[in-house]
Amino acid sequence: MKPIKFIFIGLLVLFSVSCVSRKIITEKKIEKTYDDNLNGFGTFIWYREKDSTVVINKKNLEKIYKETAKGNSRYFDFLDSYLLRLTVRSHRTGKNLKFSERAYIVAYVVEYLYKCQQKLKNDHPYKNKKFVYRVLSVSDRNKYNEEFKKHDYYSLELLKKHHFKNYRYLPNIEDYQLKPRRSDSQD
Repeated sequence: MKPIKFIFIGLLVLFSVSCVSRKIITEKKIEKTYDDNLNGFGTFIWYREKDSTVVINKKNLEKIYKETAKGNSRYFDFLDSYLLRLTVRSHRTGKNLKFSERAYIVAYVVEYLYKCQQKLKNDHPYKNKKFVYRVLSVSDRNKYNEEFKKHDYYSLELLKKHHFKNYRYLPNIEDYQLKPRRSDSQD
């Protein structure tokens, strides 16, 4: 009877461990993910619950922040590259995401990029980069501006601060005349 008890406990442990969607970020894992495919980096940043809700893995974002604060900007560089993959149509990752889910993830990525940026050394090439520009471009016809406002910037202070600081220089999208594109029907 004892072997059955151990098998049952083993299966129970295996089942509970395999159901966890969150991945803990480590130097070794991040290197392998980046080398294999940057698209996999998103698994460290967000995951889906069983009810299909997108959840941000704030512990990993905090780890990226702490590593950046220690002077290790590699995590920061990966996060910046991931933002590019999330927002540029030709390199798009997370194709299964609805736009509102993508905007939610982008908001947190931009927030943490600005948070990490404060800890970068003055000679780092991205010390003064404006990450919010990735989602403010009127010519890209993105809807991030409206989505961020609709959700009150997801209560992310740095996102809101930088968005307001730079958004006032852009025209209202309704006033900006653009020709329709084939990609307008997507997303």
